[in-house]
Amino acid sequence: TLDAGTVLRIAELLDLIAELPSTPPVLTSEARDHAVILLDAVEEEDEPRRHRPDTAR
Repeated sequence: TLDAGTVLRIAELLDLIAELPSTPPVLTSEARDHAVILLDAVEEEDEPRRHRPDTAR
């Protein structure tokens, strides 16, 4: 299993990748949704997240 810190870093990287301009999008909306779910799960167990771009909502 992954610890909360690792999950948070993965989710933050997915958010950053989702913000990259590209055609077609680098991440699908489903992947962005998974990033938000990961961030929300970590936020519940740990400190509030530092970054949540609008593209991941």
